[in-house]
Amino acid sequence: MGELIFYALISLTLLLLSLRFFFQKAKPGLTDSASVTIAEFLPVHHREFEEVEHRLGEYDALLQSIDSERRELALGYLGALRDDFIRVEQLLNHAAKFLPDLTLQGEGERLWLGIRFGLAYRVARIRTRLGFVPSVQIAALTQQVRLLAQVADEALNLIAHEYGLPVLQSDLNTTAAKP
Repeated sequence: MGELIFYALISLTLLLLSLRFFFQKAKPGLTDSASVTIAEFLPVHHREFEEVEHRLGEYDALLQSIDSERRELALGYLGALRDDFIRVEQLLNHAAKFLPDLTLQGEGERLWLGIRFGLAYRVARIRTRLGFVPSVQIAALTQQVRLLAQVADEALNLIAHEYGLPVLQSDLNTTAAKP
């Protein structure tokens, strides 16, 4: 037990000496009083202010440009994502004519998905316009579009198996031609 205390005291002493040595070297001070001149006490860094201010201004302009581009990219992607959602939703509305076994529950889930998407989309746009790019919300919206696309894919497979896709294509063209 005595050896342990001895080694602990030696370690502590070495640590304290190391810290003292480190902080003595790190202190900006004037230790040699014989070679001190008045010039050493005068400020020198203030002369660099204009250059530093200019560089900081350049960095601020660059950051504003990056923020603006980031915001525009996010808003553009959100708009494109919304367009995809609407198109897939319209496709499912047309496909519903050919799938008589659609349940009220399935249609309710699709309606709820549309409402959630619309709300999340609006919140994401507002947050983006305020300068916050909501990556998590954008990812969630993308996932909702993927989910709806999977539902549409399954519906198209059923229609293709039962009626053939030209029937759905014809229905889409007939509806698109109406004013």
